[in-house]
Amino acid sequence: MTDRTFRFQFFQDRHDNIVRDEGAYCFTWAELIELFGKHQPTVNKDTALFIAGSFDTGSTAIPATRKHYGAGGKLVAEAPILDAGMRRQAGRLAANVRTVEGVVLDSDQGWCLADAKVELQGLTHLGYTSYSHQQQDESGQSKGDRFRVFIPFSTPCPVDEWVLRRQAVTELFPKIDHSTTALARGFYIPSCPPGSEALADVWSDTGDWLDWRDLDRRSEPAIVVPVDLKRLTPKGTGKVVWESFDAVTFMRDRGLYIRQSSGFKHDVVCPNHAGHSGQVTAGSVLYAEPGHWPTFYCSHSHCADFNFWEHFKALLGPGWMADYCLREPEIDIATLVPANAGRQPFSLSNKKHV
Repeated sequence: MTDRTFRFQFFQDRHDNIVRDEGAYCFTWAELIELFGKHQPTVNKDTALFIAGSFDTGSTAIPATRKHYGAGGKLVAEAPILDAGMRRQAGRLAANVRTVEGVVLDSDQGWCLADAKVELQGLTHLGYTSYSHQQQDESGQSKGDRFRVFIPFSTPCPVDEWVLRRQAVTELFPKIDHSTTALARGFYIPSCPPGSEALADVWSDTGDWLDWRDLDRRSEPAIVVPVDLKRLTPKGTGKVVWESFDAVTFMRDRGLYIRQSSGFKHDVVCPNHAGHSGQVTAGSVLYAEPGHWPTFYCSHSHCADFNFWEHFKALLGPGWMADYCLREPEIDIATLVPANAGRQPFSLSNKKHV
């Protein structure tokens, strides 16, 4: 894997929401180890951030925006940010992510640093303690071990696949902050308070490489139905094949479809957009790959607990998907094939990933 390069996108600080071409870099594994090999002493922890992946910065990218507030803090406008050439600048948004280069684990509590190093042995990764590592809180108590680990994929993971597999990461590493799997989540580069350099730690291991295809898909049905698509019909009284749900047509018929942004990714209006700040409609996507269960994602914090499927079930009633599914006669249960049949699940005790 010596020829593998990794695409990273950097941002000035946590307030920087613009994806700039000059912030995109490619590194070899050796260059990454060197780059993250030393902490920078700084009084302010809000330093540069990175995202291990690539972004769409072209005409199809959703632009970064700047919010304008009026009296009483009321949002009165949200306008795209333009560069010197009056071109819209791409935003640090989940909808603009194209590929994911690996898993970033962020541990703020519950995972002992020494234990983590042992458990990750033999798996290619690099790690470093974060700014608050072993620092004291207001009561004088230690905050304990706090650190981040980057586990690179053997090949870049398409964003569509990452959305389907990231839940497996939180199940594999239950002690991490689960929000670290969110698309467009930025992570601070290694830094520490001045005078705390002795507490800072960095380490790396070059062993087996994690293949993202070994992470189970969690958003798919547990059973994959081997159906001859030519035999399916859009109407009739036969068995509904729920896996054939045409989410794109459904969203278009409800006036919520915007455009196809790339591949199986579609920009849509969030059904819950009335709950967004300023009722902003941008920032929601639908992943609809034929043969796979559709996935809806909204980047707005108001939709953290929003369930796309339950929303329409409550609005339209049980069976609301049937009119957008194909049908076929009942099939023998013996022909059903469990998902991921023949592939050994990924586990820390079985690190042969490639």
